[in-house]
Amino acid sequence: MYNLNIPTQLKSYFDFIARPRITFQYTENGPEGLLKGKKAIVLCAFGGLYDDENLVTQYMKAILGFVGITDVQFVYAQGIGFGAEAVEKALQSAKVKINDILTAL
Repeated sequence: MYNLNIPTQLKSYFDFIARPRITFQYTENGPEGLLKGKKAIVLCAFGGLYDDENLVTQYMKAILGFVGITDVQFVYAQGIGFGAEAVEKALQSAKVKINDILTAL
């Protein structure tokens, strides 16, 4: 997370891939994502401690949903700004979550 949001490079990437008739289409009911049936795993590193409704999570769910990806799982490494011990704890927690996700695939 950069200042409560995603890095500009990641935003630019989504701006690049969100293309009409390629990753979404316009319908009478509004835009419809064309990447249905896909899964996404989003890895997030936060210096502080945030709940699941932080802006990064909300944005990632929205933009991925916009292109049709609704099966999204998040892995958080939180509190890494609190020092080496916090980094180790956050990374260990994230590794366990990643392993759980990969085992379930």
